[in-house]
Amino acid sequence: MSDDIIFTSVHGSRLYGLDHEGSDRDSIIVYGDKRKARHKHDGKDDTIHIGLADLLDKAFSGAPQFVEAVFSHQKEWTNTDWRPMFDSFRVPVSAVRAKYMRTIRAFIGTDTQKSRQHAVRLGVALRDLRRNNGWYSPTLTADDVALVKSTALAYRDEELLQQIEEIIYE
Repeated sequence: MSDDIIFTSVHGSRLYGLDHEGSDRDSIIVYGDKRKARHKHDGKDDTIHIGLADLLDKAFSGAPQFVEAVFSHQKEWTNTDWRPMFDSFRVPVSAVRAKYMRTIRAFIGTDTQKSRQHAVRLGVALRDLRRNNGWYSPTLTADDVALVKSTALAYRDEELLQQIEEIIYE
């Protein structure tokens, strides 16, 4: 495999549509090799550098940020030879569900508005992954942004977890 960049993408809150004036500028750069994920933080710029093999391994295992990278519609392609594979990519919903639910519980446990929003956002992602047989768009619709914000504001702890489960299975 080559060290060439396959794509770069906006990541984090700007990808989801939950960004605000103070949001970091998160991005991911995917290379056509086997390099392991490496995170670089420089002020407000957060960048993940990752090889294709590690990205696919992490996405198949249900790691949320890597599933989001695979399905991002905000990719800037450097090597479009890989595009058909990404367009047809699907994750095993059972693996994603298990990891997302652990992450949702962890976010709920930190009890900040931002972490509660991330918990609800992951519930919306699970709903869409389940509905679409292992595919979804990590960019939230306007209705889903409103749902994420209002649910995260209105509920905490076990009630929030119950609301998220209702979202997943609606």
